[in-house]
Amino acid sequence: MLKKIFYIFILFAVSVPFLPMAKAAPNGLGVSPVVVDEKGEPRQIIKKSLVLANASGRYQDVYTFVNNISAEQGTQEFIQPSDADFSDSLANWINISRAMYHMAPGEKKTIDYEIKINLTAKPGKYHAIISFAEGFNRDDASARLLEAATVTVNLEVPENIKEEAQLLKFLPQKNYFFNAPINFYFEVENIGNRNILPTGEIIVYNKDGKEVANTQANPQKVSVEPDQIIRYNVKFAKLGGFGRYKAVLSLNYGGTQRGQLQDIVYFWVLPWPLLLFGGVSLLAIFILIYLYLETWRKPKNFSAPTQSTVIKIVKPSATAKLKQTEAEEVKKKTRYV
Repeated sequence: MLKKIFYIFILFAVSVPFLPMAKAAPNGLGVSPVVVDEKGEPRQIIKKSLVLANASGRYQDVYTFVNNISAEQGTQEFIQPSDADFSDSLANWINISRAMYHMAPGEKKTIDYEIKINLTAKPGKYHAIISFAEGFNRDDASARLLEAATVTVNLEVPENIKEEAQLLKFLPQKNYFFNAPINFYFEVENIGNRNILPTGEIIVYNKDGKEVANTQANPQKVSVEPDQIIRYNVKFAKLGGFGRYKAVLSLNYGGTQRGQLQDIVYFWVLPWPLLLFGGVSLLAIFILIYLYLETWRKPKNFSAPTQSTVIKIVKPSATAKLKQTEAEEVKKKTRYV
């Protein structure tokens, strides 16, 4: 048991030099942690805290300052919110109390702060320093920033890459093709924020599900810019014979964010020589059927008359009727001997 405690004590003694320690300023102020590394996206709020300690044997009035720094230009003057470009100012994204802290000897104070990444933040790495300086007032403390206890804040805003597209249309130029070429078109809309290059192919299958043709969907390598719609035209020089076909479009796009687009359309191929032969054949069949039906409807022993017989009916006139009556009266009066 004593041997185990001894080993723990040795491990603790070796590890202590590597533990984070508060950075003590010449005036006896210390702050922990001394470095903060964070990563965030626009609109994100990162909540943090630090510990400010007064290691001196006297009371101190401490003021807080926040400044942007740059690896190329060094410490930069803090920009007032009304004049700052909030898209790339980490100092303006750090929300910490600027109140004066009256620190007693040996006192430690936990200070909360937030990093509110601006909604228009540009991708990149940003650096700022939170300084705690002693002074009779803020102006006096700002003159003593070289003696201040500081925390370095490093923030990375990753690039917001969005590679996204949608297939608006995939159609044949016509539903029926009587001769070559067989033309298709499809439309791709880029709804991301990076250029995309659609690549893939169109494969045609016959009614039996057998592949009969294929071609590149974007042989010219035409890319689509953000918020742009591009129509691609694809041509097949020839296909098989008569029948219904299926065309399958398969597209890939994107670099770090790979995406796929797919669609299926159906169409008919009706070669005009075959249609002409079929039309003539149908017409001949209709004519033969018509002649057969006409022959079947006629009586078998029917013979048409060679000469027309006209019977004329003459209606007697009134004068003829009167003469006929008079002749009958005379005949009645005549006496025969």
